[in-house]
Amino acid sequence: ITASASGADIDLGNADNDFTGAVSTAGDVVVLWDTNDIDLGAATVAGTYTVTAGGEVIDSGSLVIDGIAEVLASGQNITLDENNNFKSGIRLEGVNVEVNDNVSLKLGASSGTSTITGWLKGYSYNGALTDEGALNVAGYTRITATGQNVTLNHASSNLQGALNIIGANVSVTHPTAIELGDSTITGTYDVRTTTGSITDSSTNGTLTVTGNSTFTTDADGADIQVDSTTNGFTGTVTVDTTGTGGDAEIHGGSTPLKIIASGGVGTLKLTTTGADITDSGALVVTGATAIDAGGADVALDHGSSNLQGAVGA
Repeated sequence: ITASASGADIDLGNADNDFTGAVSTAGDVVVLWDTNDIDLGAATVAGTYTVTAGGEVIDSGSLVIDGIAEVLASGQNITLDENNNFKSGIRLEGVNVEVNDNVSLKLGASSGTSTITGWLKGYSYNGALTDEGALNVAGYTRITATGQNVTLNHASSNLQGALNIIGANVSVTHPTAIELGDSTITGTYDVRTTTGSITDSSTNGTLTVTGNSTFTTDADGADIQVDSTTNGFTGTVTVDTTGTGGDAEIHGGSTPLKIIASGGVGTLKLTTTGADITDSGALVVTGATAIDAGGADVALDHGSSNLQGAVGA
């Protein structure tokens, strides 16, 4: 079916609709409802685009949406993998969800929380990837934005599974504890939690970062544990447990580890697999400091460091 009403609204929102072929639209505000699966054909929409389905949602044509897009398929999978462009963000409800944007992907929307009970895969091919609304994801989140910046900082998001990112400069601020999955970052990597700890996945948590990395926890007792043995930090690594009682552990893998802890941590554990460990800034540690470079050199000689507990190397 093709519905074209340039400058006018298209309302195919009857809950009993059942479209067996692709549904293509061109109009101002577009509403689609399918009681079963729906195939979204090419769409050019000047306003909002709302799709509700009782079955799986796929696309077979490019979706170019100027306003907020909402694709709601609670209990069903959503695959939007054409050369789409969701210019004002896309809110999603489904199980396993995949969404592509050929320009700059804006996950979520101001219209409400995206609730995903499985995993979320987001692809941004030619621009930055950001979150425009809260993301509630039960499974893992995989972000692919090769050569592009990534910013995920919505105060109401809840990423419950591992967060995997491919991007340039990456900034993540999460309101609760966060688990970091396999990630390749060609720029800087900044991860912060306002409550809860920062950890890397015990099974798929390798962090490969070309630029400087910063890990910060704001809450009392919140720890930083980034201890995958295959990590590789080319730039400096800064740890800061802003709240009291937080400990920090960093494994640099086989890459030399250049550490900074100027904001203060409880205990500090630094490990590499036969690579040097040095300080690139002050280390302020209220508890014990443990260092294992696997036989490589260790040099912690910054003039402003304050290691208040026992130091073992």
